[in-house]
Amino acid sequence: MLDLSSNLLDGHGVLAAGARLPSPAAGYLVFGQASPPPFDLDVLRAYATRFFSSQIGLSAEKTGTRPEHDLAFVLVHREGEKGTVPVEARAATDDDRALAVRAEGAEPAGLGLLAARCPRVFVVHADSAHDRPALLVASILAGTSLGPIVSLDGKEIFGVKSARARLEPRG
Repeated sequence: MLDLSSNLLDGHGVLAAGARLPSPAAGYLVFGQASPPPFDLDVLRAYATRFFSSQIGLSAEKTGTRPEHDLAFVLVHREGEKGTVPVEARAATDDDRALAVRAEGAEPAGLGLLAARCPRVFVVHADSAHDRPALLVASILAGTSLGPIVSLDGKEIFGVKSARARLEPRG
């Protein structure tokens, strides 16, 4: 997991020039449309509150021009769950799209084709495959960016409705 104390963000709260981001061992790729801009806190907060009864914030305020390739440490809180989740925003690559197609199967029909049309991805870092704060952040990003979620291991692709079901209290 990325360390909050590392010097990955500059004085404007955006990814520092030349910063190297490690690939996460677990997490999600969230495909997104061109708008809203990455890490639009007003949009994220409204969606998180309305659809997930959650509070969301960023560890550092983002000021000035926002780059296409950025990093945020997303703070999330929902009854019984809270955490700080590193999220990288960047342009989608052919490898990202191929991962979505593999996750959907031999004949992509719905979510794989949607992923292919998305110009952006959010790389949501997780401590494990069962990291609920990371899934919550991925769900909020998918809902605001109108794109599917793909596990980084490429085993599954799903949308916000399925993510919400996974986040329902167990018991």
